[in-house]
Amino acid sequence: MNEQGLPRIVVAVDGTEGSTGALRYAAGRAASRGWPLHVVHALPAYVAMTPSPPYLREDLVPTGEAILARAAELASDLAPEVTVTTELSTSDRVPALVAAGDDAEMLVLGQEGRHGLSRVLIGATAAVVAARTRCPLVAVPGDWQPDAAHGLVVVGVRSEQDAERLLARAFDEAVTRGAGLRFVHTWDLPNPYADRIEGRTHGTDWRASGEAHLESLLAPWRRAHPEVPVEVKVLHAQARAALVEESRDADLLLVLRHRSHLLPGYHLGGTARAVLALAPVPVEVVPPELSREHSVEQPLEQSAGRAWRQVPPDPRRS
Repeated sequence: MNEQGLPRIVVAVDGTEGSTGALRYAAGRAASRGWPLHVVHALPAYVAMTPSPPYLREDLVPTGEAILARAAELASDLAPEVTVTTELSTSDRVPALVAAGDDAEMLVLGQEGRHGLSRVLIGATAAVVAARTRCPLVAVPGDWQPDAAHGLVVVGVRSEQDAERLLARAFDEAVTRGAGLRFVHTWDLPNPYADRIEGRTHGTDWRASGEAHLESLLAPWRRAHPEVPVEVKVLHAQARAALVEESRDADLLLVLRHRSHLLPGYHLGGTARAVLALAPVPVEVVPPELSREHSVEQPLEQSAGRAWRQVPPDPRRS
């Protein structure tokens, strides 16, 4: 919330082209919601200038202020009706971004790297922040453009744990965007030989079971939002590869940050890490409801042949 008590969107910028897509995305989301936009830049601890001595944080303040001023000007050009504020942080990047998300409705980061070491480093930063922030985090490719809309949001569903929160975000985005939803669940076995055999002999059963459970979970949301087109896909594939492929014709990919049995709220699985680095569209990581008691995770594929044990939530109360 800002000083006026309104929800706000926070976007991090670093002065490179990698931040441009994030700034476009954040400005558009703020305009569509009628929320203010807060632009944050974290000063690096130092900048090496061999053979000269390194520039330290206090030397970099004017440059940081200039980066923020340019970003705020661009945001105002993109969304003139949005109130834009700025913040120059002297904390290290990850703690600064996590703190910025504490009172935000959404935290948006840029993701410029598409290949090699740059992709690994940028993906690692986004993953660390996504594992800790209290609000949804969106990682946006640097070349993202708002005029390339497809009218589709893809949602990766792994288990019933915290599914209410994920579905609430999915239908909220679909209604706001006037878009359809594609829910994707995958299954595979860790042993490649067993996986190949199981896929040939019981693939139809796995798919039918997964579709039935997803439809049970989605039923009240379909009734509450009949205007939202919904597609369900259960695939025999690795989750990360399937989600990247299924999101190529989408505007947004939603995944859930699952609870950790050891560190509550501080866990990001391998699938979420991979799609943050590889997906060609903005990826939103939805945090679990941290105030709830932990429950035992029950993947959909492990629940085959049993009744749905939980009563699906009433989306009108979300």
